Amino acid sequence: MNKKYIKRLSALVLISIITVGYVLVMQILAANHGDPDYRTLKYFYHEAPQSLDVVFMGSSEITYGYSAAEAYREAGFTSYPFAFTINPVLLWKYELEEIEKLQHPKVLLIETNGALYEEDKYLETPNCVNMLTESMPMSVTRIRAAFENSDHPLERLVPFIKYHYKWPEAVGEPGKTNMMMWRQGHAKLRGAYSMLYRVKLDTTDLRPYDDVCAPLNAKAEAALTDFLEQCKASEIEHIVFVEYPHILNDDETYERHQRAKTAEKMIREAGFDYIDLSSDIKSEGLDIKKDFFDADHLVAPGQRKISRYLARLVKDKYLDETIEQSEANRQSWDESADLIERFYILYDQYISKHSDDPYEKVYTILLENRQIMDELAEINPE
Repeated sequence: MNKKYIKRLSALVLISIITVGYVLVMQILAANHGDPDYRTLKYFYHEAPQSLDVVFMGSSEITYGYSAAEAYREAGFTSYPFAFTINPVLLWKYELEEIEKLQHPKVLLIETNGALYEEDKYLETPNCVNMLTESMPMSVTRIRAAFENSDHPLERLVPFIKYHYKWPEAVGEPGKTNMMMWRQGHAKLRGAYSMLYRVKLDTTDLRPYDDVCAPLNAKAEAALTDFLEQCKASEIEHIVFVEYPHILNDDETYERHQRAKTAEKMIREAGFDYIDLSSDIKSEGLDIKKDFFDADHLVAPGQRKISRYLARLVKDKYLDETIEQSEANRQSWDESADLIERFYILYDQYISKHSDDPYEKVYTILLENRQIMDELAEINPE
C-alpha cells in the first residue's frame, strides 16, 4: 500500500481514537451529573463483585429512607440501594438481572411502591427508562431494556447523543464532583442522602391502616405477576418485599395503601415474605413532625431509624453469616460507617440553623460531593 495512504489511514485511526476517548470522558463527566439517583445507580457498579450481603431495590422511598452504611454500623453486613425515583415494576426484571450478574446477594429486599402506581404515566415514564439504562454498563440487559421501553433506544445506549450540550459544564463543579467519585472508586456514603427541609403536613384527618384491598393498575398487576415468577427462578436465597412507612393523610395515600394490600396478597401467595412498615409507624419510633419531609419520604433521622430497624430484622431472620470481605473492602466499609455518623450530625447542624422556619429557608439535598465531604472530615463525633 502506498505510504501516503498508510499515513492518512493511521492519522484517521488516531483521530477516531482521540474523538471516541474525548466523547466517553465528557459523557462520564457531563451526563446526568447533578442527579443523585443517577449517581446512586452508577456507583452500585463500583462495589466489589460478590461483596454485598444484601441489595435493596426500590423507588424514592429507599433513596431517602435507607442507609447501607448505617445498616453496616448496626448489624455488620454490606448492602446497597439499587433504587431511584419512581422505579416502576415494569423495569424490575432488568434490575434483578443486573443484581444477579454482579452480586448475587443472600438477601434481596424489594420495596413495593413501584407496583402501586395507578396511572400509566408513572409505570411507563421515559425518565425512569433513561435513568436505568444510562446507568448500566453496556450489556444484553441494557440493550433489551432500551429497545423494549424507549422510543429512542440509541440515546439510551449512547447518551452523548442527548447530552452533548452539557459538555461545557464538565469543567465546572458538577464535573469535578463526578471526577471525585470516579477517583474514589465507590460512593463513600454508599448512596445515602437526605432532603434538608420538611413539608407542612396536615395530620388532622389521618386514615386508618387496615386490610381493605383495591385493584392494581392492570399493567402493574401483569408486570408484578411476571416478576414474581422471575423471582421464583432466582438463585438468591431470600427475596423479601417491603412496604415502607407512609402517612395516610388524604384519599390518594389511603387508596395507594389499599393497593399495597392487594400487592401483599399476591406476594404472599407466591411464597415470598412481606415486611409491612406502614401498619404502625410509631412502632419503629418514627416522628411525623421530625422524620418525614412529606407523606411518603423520610429525612435523615427517619432514614437512620428505619435502617437500624431493618438491619436488625434482616440480620436476625435472614443472615446467619456474612460474606468475608477483603481487607481493603472492610476498611472502606468501616470508613463509610464513620462518615455516615458524621453525615447525620451535619444534617442536625443544618436543621438547627433554620429551626425557626425549616419549611422555607433550607430547600436542598444533603448528598455526597466535594463540599460535603470536606465538611464531614471536620466533624468529630463525641
